[in-house]
Amino acid sequence: MTVRPIYIFAGTTEGRELSCWLASRKIPCTVSVATEYGATLMPDNPLLHVCEGRLRYEDMCGAFRMQPYACVVDATHPFALTVSGEIRRACRAEGLAYYRLARRTDELPGADAVFFDSVQDAAAYLDSVQGAVLVTTGSKELPAIAAALHDTSRIFARVLPTAESIRICNDCGIKGRHIIAMQGPFSQEMNELQLKECGASFLMTKESGLPGGYKEKRAAAERCGVTAVVIRNPEKALVPEGEKAFSFSGLLAELSSLYGIGLEPERQRTLLLAGIGPGGTACITAEVSRAIAEADVLFASPRVMPEELRGTAAFVPSYRPDAVRSYLDGHPSCSHPLVLFSGDSGFYSGAASFLAEKEKAAFLRSGWKLRVLCGISTISYFSSRIGIPYQEWTLLSSHGRFCNVVGTLRFKRSCFLLVSDCRDVRLLGRKLCAARQNSVLGELRVHVGFQLGLPDEQTMRCSPEALCSMQADGLYVLLLEHAAAGQQPLVPGLPDGLFLRQAHIPMTKSETRALILCALRLTEHAVLYDIGAGTGSVSVEAARLCTGGMVYAVERNPDACALIRQNIGHFALDNVRLVQALAPDGLDELPAPSHVFVGGSDGKLKEIVHAVLAKNPSVRIVFSAITVENAILMQQLLHQLPLTDVSAVQVSVSRVEPLGSYHALKAQSPVFLVSCTGDGRCIADDGLCGADMLAEAWL
Repeated sequence: MTVRPIYIFAGTTEGRELSCWLASRKIPCTVSVATEYGATLMPDNPLLHVCEGRLRYEDMCGAFRMQPYACVVDATHPFALTVSGEIRRACRAEGLAYYRLARRTDELPGADAVFFDSVQDAAAYLDSVQGAVLVTTGSKELPAIAAALHDTSRIFARVLPTAESIRICNDCGIKGRHIIAMQGPFSQEMNELQLKECGASFLMTKESGLPGGYKEKRAAAERCGVTAVVIRNPEKALVPEGEKAFSFSGLLAELSSLYGIGLEPERQRTLLLAGIGPGGTACITAEVSRAIAEADVLFASPRVMPEELRGTAAFVPSYRPDAVRSYLDGHPSCSHPLVLFSGDSGFYSGAASFLAEKEKAAFLRSGWKLRVLCGISTISYFSSRIGIPYQEWTLLSSHGRFCNVVGTLRFKRSCFLLVSDCRDVRLLGRKLCAARQNSVLGELRVHVGFQLGLPDEQTMRCSPEALCSMQADGLYVLLLEHAAAGQQPLVPGLPDGLFLRQAHIPMTKSETRALILCALRLTEHAVLYDIGAGTGSVSVEAARLCTGGMVYAVERNPDACALIRQNIGHFALDNVRLVQALAPDGLDELPAPSHVFVGGSDGKLKEIVHAVLAKNPSVRIVFSAITVENAILMQQLLHQLPLTDVSAVQVSVSRVEPLGSYHALKAQSPVFLVSCTGDGRCIADDGLCGADMLAEAWL
């Protein structure tokens, strides 16, 4: 029996989800999308024929005659009234059943919004008030909005990241940082951030329902004290008499009845992600055991999945999202798939890759929802074995990732650590011993868990030195206890005498170094370039302050590089990387910086600043100079580049030193310190505004 296809106008998230749902039930669909971008959002499925381009009435009639379609589903945007009208007319002309998939777009309560029936009325209101406007209605409405507002510099437009959207913005006089080209959906937090970044007094939106992010926009506007300017959903007042608009679930029921198929229990189209516990069958929860027994395909590492539990289910020795999705697409009869991970699915688990927004959306487009089943965590199991409560533990993992264990132990008294293997354990032991030897850490107590939950399980207490000689292959976890944690100063400005030094290699002195680090405004997870690192004193202090970040010490002098390596080891730092190069050489391969300190540039200051702004237009930069020539060059750059938040000071420091039986002030060389932040624009933009607020008198 031939299954008659369905023609779907899928201009919304619901339209794409409906297409995937029908394809998963072997019902072919022709899916019409207006743009190339919309086509890229559709999954690659032989039952989905995607047609790209906007259709007129005549085009629709011709398309409907191509195949014996059972019906037409209109899942276009609620504001696409003209398109919906053309679809209705074409369906009547061709004698096809028309189903309207409509969103619920009820108005939200709150006094933080004003409502209008059209874009023109809303724009006229905005022209009568003052303040910046974040416009989130899409690029098609921008010409009308820009025409109504006499001052288009008030507009910040959030549009799709397509060439057409950017062209429309530019045609309306909206350019540079006033264009926010991003693909939604957007969380309330992201909306709040953008409202604050724009300094907006108004947020313009459509009453587009939950899939359109309307609720998150309204909540963000209320939180930021911004007035929401809302264009009402016109469909509510214009649905033709006698026509029924279906909800998503209602349409599924209608189409299921039309084709004689069951909706099927949701669980049959759900991909389960489960934690199997620390090891062994005894640690598997009853819920996960039931899921294993009912599964028709199991995805897991062979090490994680005990042979005796596999039963008759197909076993796929992989747990990567792309491999799982590929298998399910090629085996449509699978109804109870299960992906298994060691430990708990919520703690450094492979489940995290499935739960990323991009992957969740990809599975949803393929017709699969994700559900997580928790497992017994290695943390709670280990805690019970060694008899130490874990509510105060700091949780870390060096299993396949960077982890600054020594830096964290300086501040945290109890650190639980997942490690990769016994080599990882031995390497950590050597680092801990070196840190104690250099007085970076005090006395440590180490608890080791080996092969937890398995027949050869062991737990023991030992010294850091004992870790250096661990040889048994297997799964390890550690608890590191540092009673002296948190006793070191949190402020910058270590005494100069703590650093290893050489007379011919420059070092930023303690007082100036403290000012530089304050001006940098480092964050916990900062990525700092220390360019012209010299002795490495700024790199060392920054790495000690930002235990979750990374510092790249860039230095061309081989002797200085050797000294930097010594200071990295002397302070037992894991989060400093040495780059031997003359900047900007060597910067291309590094991750984008959040912060940059330029202490030495060898005449390459302009090139360095251009390079870091190209990698991050919002980077925080601090320069230092002891010569007037470099100070003048810095001032010139400030006027040429898109920088803001500029501050310039000249620092003079004198230290009291013995002079015979007396004491006298000994002056250090004056230092110019300039700090600034990229304003977010590309350095190639027209109309760059530098730091005109910076008075030339500072020279």
